[in-house]
This record gives sequence, structure tokens and C-alpha cells, in this order.
Amino acid sequence: MEIGDVLREMNESFAVPTLAGNFADSHDFPRFLHDVDGNRRAYEAALATVFAAPGMPIVYYGSEQGFEGGEDPWNREDMFANPALR
Repeated sequence: MEIGDVLREMNESFAVPTLAGNFADSHDFPRFLHDVDGNRRAYEAALATVFAAPGMPIVYYGSEQGFEGGEDPWNREDMFANPALR
């Protein structure tokens, strides 16, 4: 599904689409980077869309660090396992 299709569907499905929460990934599903085989450019584009699209941007724990986990429990990585945060 193209981003234009998603935005069109949001506008048609919600009475007030600007109240929708937008997010690229979360700890409840495989992470975005997992699904795109670590493609950082695609992830950056997805995050830019989260902030530019109508609605409320949401950044879940781990998204800010680029977590790449797959199915549960690998999608719930330890925040302090990241060497950049030590």
C-alpha cells in the first residue's frame, strides 16, 4: 500500500483524522527495521512521515535507537544493551 493510499484511507475512515496516532513501529510487533532488512533510509523516511502526516506522532521505546527485533521477545530489546548508551 502506498503512503497516499494510507492517507486517503485515514481521511475517509476517521471523522477527525488529525486525532489519529501515527507510528512507524512498536514493541508489540516486529520492528520496522526488521521488516525492511535493516534499510535505514526506509526507516528514516518512515519516521519523517510519522512527523509530517496529519495526526499525532508517536515514537515508541526503542524506535529512537533503531531497534531491529523480530517476533516477541526479540522486538523488546534491552535499552541499555545499546553500546552507544553506556
